[in-house]
Amino acid sequence: MQGTGWKRVGQIYQAVAIVVLNTLIVIVLGIFVVHLLLPTGDDPGTLERLNQGELVPVGVNVTYSNRFNRSAYYLSSAEAVEAMLQEYDAMSRAGHWMVHPWTGLTMRPFEGVYLNIDENGLRVGTAPVGDDDGKTPLVVWAFGGSTLFGWGVADGFSIPALLQTELQQRLPERQVEVINFAVPIYNSSQELALFAANLRADKPDMAFFFDGVNDLWYTMNANTQTALVDPLASVWEAHTYTITHPTEGNWVTVNPSFPPLQLARMLGLNLGGNSIPSAPRYAMQGVYAADRGALLQTAVDHYRRNRQMASALGEAMGVETFFFLQPYLKDTTDFPLFRAALEADEAEQFYDLSRIFDAIDMDGREALIDDFHYSDYAAQLIAEQIADILLDGQRES
Repeated sequence: MQGTGWKRVGQIYQAVAIVVLNTLIVIVLGIFVVHLLLPTGDDPGTLERLNQGELVPVGVNVTYSNRFNRSAYYLSSAEAVEAMLQEYDAMSRAGHWMVHPWTGLTMRPFEGVYLNIDENGLRVGTAPVGDDDGKTPLVVWAFGGSTLFGWGVADGFSIPALLQTELQQRLPERQVEVINFAVPIYNSSQELALFAANLRADKPDMAFFFDGVNDLWYTMNANTQTALVDPLASVWEAHTYTITHPTEGNWVTVNPSFPPLQLARMLGLNLGGNSIPSAPRYAMQGVYAADRGALLQTAVDHYRRNRQMASALGEAMGVETFFFLQPYLKDTTDFPLFRAALEADEAEQFYDLSRIFDAIDMDGREALIDDFHYSDYAAQLIAEQIADILLDGQRES
């Protein structure tokens, strides 16, 4: 009788084990099928945000290499260009942002053959010539966004790197160093903050700002003065919530990429869990206006005031400051109005380079490698123009 009871228990255990095993097999197969069916690649919603006009280079884990016109590179071999663009993809996969105490974000360190970013988030350029020959240094700080950073080109073809070569050739008696403080997505507000932060530790002989596009674009299209403030604020709100609501934690959590969870999101299903605030919370809310004319005026005012403050700060610290309105060739609607409003300014050391290519015979060469960023050949032309202006300003002083 006792043996019969244990036999019965064994049969029940065997039946339960078979059911559990089959269930697990079905779940695993289901997850595998869902994984195959779900879209992969860029983060969900990228295409929709792109269609709404969002500036693509704010993304992380995005394939950048397919967004550049490879025929618009003139100073490198096709093999070097392809290897360089693959490094941009590798940088993106690594999550190319890190927190900066004064500006919110800067670039994460990256080491490659053609693309290098140091531990402070600065684009690596060309080493100064003649470190030990006793020449008087000439240090120039360069501030801007992705165009000055040299987005889509190799280290040696960013505008600051090319500018250093230009200045060194024209000033053989000096040891020239141009430091590239430009960061993709930065506008003049972040550049001003970074300029002030850097001056606490050191100061250059000259500083210049090459910008305008991001000030206009984010104001007109994204209702914000700085990019990526929403995800930064959301992460902080979620962190705060876990501290202030310690008893509401889930017993089990899964990665957001878990296929069933992805499928549930696609189907609009609510799987429960913490009600962590999804709406970001931050001071100085976005820019909202009834019409585009008011938005345009906001962009002009903010850009103008940042320029005035940077100029006053440079004067107080004994640093010559120059300001360049950059070319934006694809925008034929808002940018000409932005430029026209600034042309009326009688500001010292403010130069409009936005139409630099109108007077230059490009001999069939493209000025852009995408909608925003300059080809290596175009960057060389801009560097030559900036060198002319900086040296004229230095002689006048």
